[in-house]
Amino acid sequence: MSLRRTLKPELNMDVYANSGTKSDYRSTGSAESSDSYEDIYVNEDVLETNVTRSHKGTMTSVTATGPAVSRYYRPAAVCLGLLCVLLLAAIAVLWFMLTTERDQFQTSYTNLTIERDQLQTSYNNLAKQRNQLQKDRNDLQKKQLELEEANKQGWRYFNSSIYYITTEKRSWSESRQDCRWREADLVIINSPEEQLVS
Repeated sequence: MSLRRTLKPELNMDVYANSGTKSDYRSTGSAESSDSYEDIYVNEDVLETNVTRSHKGTMTSVTATGPAVSRYYRPAAVCLGLLCVLLLAAIAVLWFMLTTERDQFQTSYTNLTIERDQLQTSYNNLAKQRNQLQKDRNDLQKKQLELEEANKQGWRYFNSSIYYITTEKRSWSESRQDCRWREADLVIINSPEEQLVS
């Protein structure tokens, strides 16, 4: 990390005036070593910056140390670490909750699909029954109309059969011919209840 602070432009030019280096960053004295070292204290309470230069004047490393650096960066690093841990824990909890909820939704969806299929089957069966009942009702209404019409013409309903009773006297063959003309046949009475119809 390198820090650069310019207070005044004229001070920036004279920084290396007392260090024994020229403006082209070369050493002036032959007795000096090939490398020179300079400590610059920007502010004693804030930062201490060490600058190391090679004999050609290029900067090779910059280190910043001091009580202010450790005082501000250490709590920040701890806070960032705690935030990362909390973030990972929150992600794990959310993942678990979402996975559980997804599984519950999948189970509910499967159950609802089965129930829908059962309801569809029940609906189809009820629709068939309804159609059959409508057909039966229509047939019964038709028979009722026929019976009402037959009743007006002298026919009587008894025990799932229709009887035509006439008061005219005829021979057996004439009576049979009359019944066939009416799309019926002569009856043989087998019970006292049937006798009451006539």
